[in-house]
Amino acid sequence: MYYYTTAYGKKDYCAWGANMVLDKPNDGTTETKWANINGGNNMGTQTDWCHTTGMIYPGQCADPARNSVLNKNAAR
Repeated sequence: MYYYTTAYGKKDYCAWGANMVLDKPNDGTTETKWANINGGNNMGTQTDWCHTTGMIYPGQCADPARNSVLNKNAAR
């Protein structure tokens, strides 16, 4: 499995309330340190993206460049 993690950028949070309880860096729902998948291929952390819609930055699933890389690496 190929995957990316995401985190906020210069604004320093994705969701203000979540940032009060999550360690930094995070994507508004998950702390980056806990986002790794054992046996997976971590493609790195992309900043200026959040976990989902409705946060300070766009939701990670809306990144066409990253989705293209993941689709190319997917076992089909």
